[in-house]
Amino acid sequence: RKKIDAGREPMIHTMRGVGYVLKPAA
Repeated sequence: RKKIDAGREPMIHTMRGVGYVLKPAA
């Protein structure tokens, strides 16, 4: 799960902070 976390860090951030990253970005 360490390799996936390192390559999926941006994906998790977007999924978990989809409203937190999309709200200010929009």
